Amino acid sequence: MSRHRLIAAAGAPESTVRSRLHRLAAAGRLRTHATVDPRLLGMAVDANLWLDVPPGRLAAVGEELAAHPQVHGVLATSGPANLMATVFCADHQGLYRFLTGTLGPLGVNRVETAIVARAVKRAGVVLPSLP
Repeated sequence: MSRHRLIAAAGAPESTVRSRLHRLAAAGRLRTHATVDPRLLGMAVDANLWLDVPPGRLAAVGEELAAHPQVHGVLATSGPANLMATVFCADHQGLYRFLTGTLGPLGVNRVETAIVARAVKRAGVVLPSLP
């Protein structure tokens, strides 16, 4: 929601709204988050990876993947795969390098890869372009 919409919704002067927003942020009660379309950063391939990881390595592998800059989600799951990761790569060769160079050394038993053809909804809100 834009600042102007917040001001209108609050029915208060801009200085009051700005002050309240600063207080909420300082108290840790308000966080902002910007989501950038990965294609704008040259990341054209979005892939979901279902991983079979030895149970004793599940936490370590999950934490290592979560820290990787190309990974935008890691989830522990149940079923044939016990870890799911979502990654952005520049191209299919980049995905191959991620699978072999990043996953390979982690001791993953098996991985199933699904390329996302089209995302209908993602976390975050699409903002209009600035004039």
